[in-house]
Formats: sequence, C-alpha cells, structure tokens
Amino acid sequence: MDGGTLAAIESICADGDAAARGVAGTLAQLVDRSMVMVTGDRRYRLLQTIAAYARARLDEAEESDAVRARHSLYHVSMAEALLPGLFGPDQQSCLQQLDTEHGNLHCALDHAIAQGSAELALRLVDALAWSLLLRGRVRQAARWADRALAVAGPAPQALRARVHSWQAGIAILLDVEHDPAAAARTALTHFSGADDPDGLAMAHWFLAYVLLHAGDLDTGEELAMRAAAGFHTLGHPWGQAVVASLRANHALARGDLATSQTACDNALALFRSLGDRGGELLTVYPRAALAEIRGDHDTAERLHRDGLRLAEDLGMWAEAADRLSGLGRIAMLRDDHGTARELHERARRLAAEHGFKAGEVYAVIGLGQTARHSGDLAAASDHLHEAAAWYRRTVSAPGYAAVLSELGFIAERKGDPAEAAAYHRQALASARRLGNPLAQATALEGIAGAHLLAGRQSQAAHLLGAAHALRESSGVT
Repeated sequence: MDGGTLAAIESICADGDAAARGVAGTLAQLVDRSMVMVTGDRRYRLLQTIAAYARARLDEAEESDAVRARHSLYHVSMAEALLPGLFGPDQQSCLQQLDTEHGNLHCALDHAIAQGSAELALRLVDALAWSLLLRGRVRQAARWADRALAVAGPAPQALRARVHSWQAGIAILLDVEHDPAAAARTALTHFSGADDPDGLAMAHWFLAYVLLHAGDLDTGEELAMRAAAGFHTLGHPWGQAVVASLRANHALARGDLATSQTACDNALALFRSLGDRGGELLTVYPRAALAEIRGDHDTAERLHRDGLRLAEDLGMWAEAADRLSGLGRIAMLRDDHGTARELHERARRLAAEHGFKAGEVYAVIGLGQTARHSGDLAAASDHLHEAAAWYRRTVSAPGYAAVLSELGFIAERKGDPAEAAAYHRQALASARRLGNPLAQATALEGIAGAHLLAGRQSQAAHLLGAAHALRESSGVT
C-alpha cells in the first residue's frame, strides 16, 4: 500500500465494523512510536523496513490475499465514486485525489489481475480511463486496458464492452491502428446484446472524438450522430455538450461556418452551466479557428493563450500541445517566424511525450507552413511530406487538403508549375470530398497561381473568379 488516509486504512486493515473502530487508536500508537509517518495532508505511511516486516507477518498469518483484496476493492470503489466529479466543477480536485492515490490504484490493478478478478480490474480501468486521458497518460491507459481485458475471469458483458471501447479509442490516439474506423466499429460490436445505453452513448462519443483526431471525418460524424441520439434519450447534459463540441469541429472541417459557430456557442454554454472547465477546452480550437478565419487574430490568440493556461492548470497535456500549435500559427500569420517555430517545436515535443500523434502532426504542419513563409523550402517540404504520409490513410482527413495545397505552393515557389498544379488538384479533390468551400477556394487559387507561372493568364483569371465565389458563399472574402 502506498500510504493512505485513515478511512482507507480502516477499510483495508480491519475485517468488520468492530475491528475498524479500533484501527484509529492502534494507528495513533504507531505514530507515537515513530513506526508510522503522518504527512501534512493526514496520510499515513510505513517506513520501508517496517512495511517489509509487516508483509512478512501477513504472509505468515495467511492474511495477505484478504488484505490485498480489501485494498483493491476500496480503491476501485473510490475511483468509481470520483468519476462523476470529472464532469463538473469538482474536476480538478477529483483529478488531484486520483493523482495522490496513483500508486495505490496501480497496486489495486496488480492485485486484481493477480487474483484473476476480471470484473474488479475492468471496473478500475473503466473508472480511471477518462482521468488518465485528461492527464495525458495515454500510454498508461493503453497498458491498463490491455492488462484488464487479458484477465479471463467472469465479468459483465457491458463492462467488457466499455473497456474494449476505451482500448480501441486509445489505440487510435496512439496511432497504432492501421484502420481506425474498422477498429472503432469492432469495439462497438461488444455492446451487442448488452443493456447499457449510458456506456454505448459514451463509447459512440469517445470513438467519434478520437476519429476526428485520426482524420476520419466520415465515420466520426456517423458515430457522433449516434452518440447525440443516445445522450438525448438519456437526458445527459454533459453528453450533449461534448457532442455539440464535436459538431462544431465537424462543421468547421466541412466549411460550414455558421453551423460551427452555433454548435460552439451551445457547447460552451452547456459546459459552463456544468462547471466543466476541461469541457470548455474542447471548444477552444473551433472558436479560435473561426476567429482566425474572420481575420480576428487578437481574439484567436487570446483563446489559445487562455486555453493553454487552463490546460496546464488541469494537466491536460494533449490540449496544451494543440494550444501551443495554435499560438504558433498566429505568430506565423504575424510573420514572427522565430516565435512560431519555437511554439510548434514545443507542441511537437509535448505531444510526442504524451503519445498524442495527431498533436504531433498538427505541430509538424505548423513547422512546414512556417518554413515556407520564411523561405526555407527544403525544410517546409520535409515537414509537409511527413504530414501528408500520415493523412493518406483516409480520404476524409480534414487537414489533408491544406497540406497538399502547401506542397503546391512550395512547388510554385520553386518554379515548377506542373508539380504545383498537380498538388493543388489533389487538394481540390480532397476538399470536394469534404464539401469544404474554403479549402476548395484555396486549391483553385493555387491552380491559378500555377497557370500564371506558366503564362496562362486567362485560365488563372477564371479560376480566381471561381475561388472568390466560393469564399463569398462561405461568408468569407
């Protein structure tokens, strides 16, 4: 046991209510004799030598298994009790409590697995998965889900289905799934026959959320619609808020700015009514992107900066990486290339440290764009080809058209109109698949630039007119 509160020690070290009432007195005596240490936050710890002696005596008395079982059950129950608090105003304090108990929670999982208690291990992972993801402990969440699902003992089908969904979504975030959409659909099959509408709605949302990061917009939108229906039926306000934040991102990727703005406003209002500051963070990217599209760089910078501060306060490191990239983009647009490179490099390192592959790619794109704007075409090409290779896995990746357009602009700067036009035509095809008029306009402008480079002014003028019409249709000129 990695130390604990009096309540934990009473629950774990005593067998029955009467015995529990005597624990406090015994503990006080041990503290008086300096055999137990007590910290400022009233947690009790044994010295290592005394802990080793105590374990040996437990083994001799053949009580170790019973004590470990009580330890596991106590900490699983504690994690489950704290879970609702992760979706409201107590989020930060609940995360801090889970951080404090991290060693005990790890031991609880080890004990449950050693005892072959699949149900206890799965309950623990299901209760902790969201907190681990909020803290950016993606690889640890993956290991814990894998270990719990490997236990062959009996467990409710719905519980296994929930953890399968966590496992699949986390694998997608870590970029270890060759076909993210197939992995998501396979995970959802485990709910077949299970009466768990809450778990199914959450699984639909989480898998839609990770597919957005993985670049599969089509499947993500489909699952988000199912999540919305499930949360609506359940009357689940947090679920409705996260689905609205997803809708804002999906609409932004499609170039539907009005729908994106409305969804952002709805999500933000719901999260604020719930007091969920972490949920508010999920609305920062689309709100900042909309401000940037309108040319309001000051508002976009403020949103990214406030979001970064909140993400750091909450220990939400994946969000912090994205906010650094957002600040880097604003610096690039202001021609502050040194600051832009520094911020994108910080974002890439932070995302890599926490296993957030989509965040790494976002930062790499920013590095490529900054290099192009500063005239370093070789570095720009390297970065953007790296991003393009990742995006090619799916035809509905929102960022793919932008990357292809960037490669087209590099080719134009190098004086190669044929290569430039080829990249921009690929970007146009990708943008048309998304139905994004702004991305289509950028690609048409790129093709026009290639025509100008080749001396074909009339074709360029026609394309620029078409691009202008697309921008007007989006309310952006």
